[in-house]
Amino acid sequence: MSENVVLITGAAGRIGSNLREFWGDRYRLRLADVNPIEDKRDHEDVVEMDITDYQSFLNACEGVETVIHLAADPSMQAEFYKTLLNLNVIGCYNAFEAARVAGCKRIIFASSINAVLGHEDKTPVKWDAPVYPINVYGATKCWGEALGRSYAHQFDLSCICVRIGAAAFEQSGEWDAESVNMGFSARDQAHLFGCCVHVLFLCVFFFVVFVCVSCFRGKTRATRTTMTTRRMTTTAQTTTTTARTRTTRANTGGEFA
Repeated sequence: MSENVVLITGAAGRIGSNLREFWGDRYRLRLADVNPIEDKRDHEDVVEMDITDYQSFLNACEGVETVIHLAADPSMQAEFYKTLLNLNVIGCYNAFEAARVAGCKRIIFASSINAVLGHEDKTPVKWDAPVYPINVYGATKCWGEALGRSYAHQFDLSCICVRIGAAAFEQSGEWDAESVNMGFSARDQAHLFGCCVHVLFLCVFFFVVFVCVSCFRGKTRATRTTMTTRRMTTTAQTTTTTARTRTTRANTGGEFA
């Protein structure tokens, strides 16, 4: 088990629960949420935290190497003044600022395909396509990505933005392998976020956007993740790298690669 502490906000939610299930004791976890978190394990610490309270966020970040910021209102129909302003705007700012002040090395921000959902004529949407939200929820995710760019440039904080599709996607459920599918299975969530936590080619000068979906075609179940990165260096030079990874598994399941 890694001795590095990973803070997960919104840990009682769907993706946070999936990470805990698939990761096991791979990392030391600090789980933060306003809702109760059940079945605490030996490698986990639990803190009750409101992301709109900056001081509480800062306290939760103490001694943490990586922050996975999942907490937000995930509804495309969410109202700005009712929830989005506090949770998705102020709470998101608190995440980046607390991570910076506490000396965290990396923040992984749960963005959304809603940041580019307006590109309906492009499948898949390329990493360098301009943001195109068609709802205010998506606009708040663009705000989070912009914060990531800003903190990477201004403070050398390693920032990874993960544009998430349908997190409720079930690999064992009903789906058409040949149709466009924005599903992001629990297994692939654990695989991708795990890569984001420990990936070695990133450094504090990087700002990265990953667009990932689970894709199954043909007789063999295959999980395809396309990851595109842009490197921002202190010399203002940029290079792009595209990596495609494939993992396959038997129909009966197995550990993520």
